[in-house]
Amino acid sequence: DWQQDLSFSYERVGDILLRQIDLDGALKAFQNSLDIREKLAIRDESDTEWQWDLSISQNKLGNILQRQGNLDLALRVYMANADIIKNLTVRDESNTLWQWSLSASYDKLGNIQQHQDDLDGAFASFLNSFYIREKLVALDESNTQWQRGLSTSYDKLGNILQRQGNLDLALR
Repeated sequence: DWQQDLSFSYERVGDILLRQIDLDGALKAFQNSLDIREKLAIRDESDTEWQWDLSISQNKLGNILQRQGNLDLALRVYMANADIIKNLTVRDESNTLWQWSLSASYDKLGNIQQHQDDLDGAFASFLNSFYIREKLVALDESNTQWQRGLSTSYDKLGNILQRQGNLDLALR
């Protein structure tokens, strides 16, 4: 419990440093939080709370790395993050928070892949996000956040198709 509390403290420090635009300080704090959460998650891989906390740390660390322009490392962190959330969603397919987070992880992967001109990889990542969002919208068509997310997925897929020269499909 103390280790988990310490990881939360590091995370809060990182959040404050990020607001102060101290990216190096925030990176260090998020890395400290991640180090603790990795140990906890490895200690008991069945503990979904620790797995979820680890994914949050990875996401925050990836965000900082991306802002600093370290896209290769950010991509690796986001891939690890997607793997953890994917494993969580397999354990509980009804958890829509995890489903939504997985779709967001795929978007982050796709954004970096697109920036690195890996258009096929970006398309695959955005398509994975699209499928999840399509299922979420089918569960609750009144959820405007999920509707907007699905719209964003269409936009991202269309942009990739346009860049690939597939204008007819992009238009659809």
